[in-house]
Amino acid sequence: MNTTSMSSVMKQARRQTAFLNRRLPEDPRLRKGIFLVLSLLAMSAVMSFMALSIDLGIVSLTRTRLQNAADSAALAAAQQIIVAVEEAGTQATAGGNVDMNALSVTAAKEMAAKVVQLNGAWIDPDLDVAFGKRVFNESLGTDGDFEIVWGTVPYTDGESYNVVKVTVRRDNPDTSSPDGKLQLFFSPFFGDGLATLQADAVAFVEARDIMCVLDYSGSMNYDSQLRSMDHFGRVALENNLQEIYEALQPLDLGSMTFAPEYLTVEGPAPSTSNAAQVNVTFKNDEAYVTSTKTIEKIKLKFTNNNTQTFSNLSGLSGTYSGTGGNNNKDISTVWVYSGKPVATVSGTAASGNIPHIDVTFNGSSINVVSTKNLTTVKLKFSDNSYQTFSPSNTKTGTFQGTGGNSGKFITDAWIKSGSNASMSSGNNGEYFENPNSSSDLLVQQFDDTNSNVKIAFGLNNLSYPYPSGNWDDYINYVRSNSNVKNADYRRMYGGITFIDYLLDNRQRNWQTPDLWKAPCYPFNAMKNGMSLFLDFLQDLEFGDHVGVVTYDNDARTEHTLSGTGLPNVDLGDEWISDDYDALDTIQRHKQAGHYDIYTGVGYGLKEARATLNAKGRFGARPTILLITDGNANRAPSDWSLPGNWNWNALTDMDGDGIADFTANDKNVQYAFYELKQCIDAGITVHTMTVGADADRDMMEAMAFAASGVWINVPGGATIEDMHDQMIEAFSKIAANVPPAKILIDPNSN
Repeated sequence: MNTTSMSSVMKQARRQTAFLNRRLPEDPRLRKGIFLVLSLLAMSAVMSFMALSIDLGIVSLTRTRLQNAADSAALAAAQQIIVAVEEAGTQATAGGNVDMNALSVTAAKEMAAKVVQLNGAWIDPDLDVAFGKRVFNESLGTDGDFEIVWGTVPYTDGESYNVVKVTVRRDNPDTSSPDGKLQLFFSPFFGDGLATLQADAVAFVEARDIMCVLDYSGSMNYDSQLRSMDHFGRVALENNLQEIYEALQPLDLGSMTFAPEYLTVEGPAPSTSNAAQVNVTFKNDEAYVTSTKTIEKIKLKFTNNNTQTFSNLSGLSGTYSGTGGNNNKDISTVWVYSGKPVATVSGTAASGNIPHIDVTFNGSSINVVSTKNLTTVKLKFSDNSYQTFSPSNTKTGTFQGTGGNSGKFITDAWIKSGSNASMSSGNNGEYFENPNSSSDLLVQQFDDTNSNVKIAFGLNNLSYPYPSGNWDDYINYVRSNSNVKNADYRRMYGGITFIDYLLDNRQRNWQTPDLWKAPCYPFNAMKNGMSLFLDFLQDLEFGDHVGVVTYDNDARTEHTLSGTGLPNVDLGDEWISDDYDALDTIQRHKQAGHYDIYTGVGYGLKEARATLNAKGRFGARPTILLITDGNANRAPSDWSLPGNWNWNALTDMDGDGIADFTANDKNVQYAFYELKQCIDAGITVHTMTVGADADRDMMEAMAFAASGVWINVPGGATIEDMHDQMIEAFSKIAANVPPAKILIDPNSN
């Protein structure tokens, strides 16, 4: 009802009241019909008040309908912002740019107009739908509060709207229009009978305080270790190990190359032509031997101290291993019999025409020196065959078997020179016997020892490159680790096995500080996912703040970074912050097993809850994102599950009244206990499982109990698959904003 109509009604009522209060004449004749007049006047006043009451009721009902239309339209429009956030998350997963407003503004306006129309009203979307940004202002109140910034500033700054205001009006003089003024029933008797109405509604998408609770246990690099060979395949795993190896450069590993090699022990250089150059390569239960002389015998010693000898051999190389009871036994020592000892035998003293002769036995040859010319040289070989040579006009010479006797070992020689023919039967001259029989071969010993490994790979005078560990520990790891053996790299030394040693035995930051640089999986996938998550929130500018909790044997909120060669970061008191760059810098300079190696899921939840309680913003939705690749395996020693604990109330996922998840393991129980404390504190908990070994049942049940979302990242056939899955998972969480809410007082913040 407009002001003119209301004024007319009130004036008429006053005139009627003044008339009734007039002093009447005393003449009774004048009283005839007075009651009829009074009745008519009273009826007019009553009708006026009835008109006022009915019209006010119509106005109130219409205003309520308009308010309902505005509320519904604002919520529906805000929902379009949420849809746009989800679409932006999909774009981010695909590597595209996030443009929230381009996705949401048009759709929100269209949805608002549609919902208002369904409620029997009409709006101009360009005039009656306003957008804004709900931001936290620390200067408001003691601890700060949220306020709304309206208009185009957020849009021109590239930020994203998270507030929608819908105004539904009935102010058009054309009452036949959907937004026409309200036509009243009775007030037209006292005015124009039109009422101007308006209803406003503001809906907003709540900003979040998100605690990312990240698994920093040692198992977060399992997928880059040799233990995962069967899961990813040799090519994919070794490609990843090479990426890690290159990320750690410069790295001085002596003469070790990235591709591991067996130990080869080189024998001494030959001091005579009769000696052999022998090399032995140790291949676990095999020994590969090469020699420049014939290999005539091999003796093996195994790690259980058994020995086995192989005789009557031939050739310059061969692979030898235990047989019978020594089959598949690892070899620790190899003796190689190859080449002959050198022996010089001096003949009788010269006398008259009898010469003095020296014969040097060099295995398969002899050197002869005589004081007289040589006439005949007769050789006997180890196989009892003979060969005779007739030198001419020479006092010296080298003689060895030829033809079928080539390379044969010489055991005896007869030298005819001067007039010494009768010194032996058959008139063959002076007799010389090789003091070394055919079994007296040159023997060299080769040992598979840490000392020889260090010598062979140039490590003996080389300092170990990191604060914790040493070459002997690495060598022993390569000798004994079952995962190295299963990957066929046992006793093979090089970049692949060294990186595996670091990831398995020296993963903590104080042990190998440089591992934060390396793409170790699934940790690196989580790290890159966090970076995208923070980038997404930065592009979104939705008012979300983030904190980072890391857990292993214990838990802590990450808010600083410092150290040699590291950037300095300090969030001050803002442990839950919108300084996404600082948060990203902190988390990117961490590594799997950074502090310790175990998986204290409950500790991580407890720390996140405490930080939200102490540092969270009033009016922001408290949220936790919990990630693990393993199983909870830590809890306080003096803790036990409360006696009134009710699994049915938490994990009845199919609605039959019976829990679908329970646990007898104390560590899992403690994780759920801390989850329950988060639920009671009004915290939404999302969970994410990574890799093949994660406790999926527990994490799914946790998300259900805490009204969150469970995202499963099983890992693919390649490292790249896992990386892409993790990026997609973080995008889903970033886009999982809370449902839109109506602001109770649309004219306030």
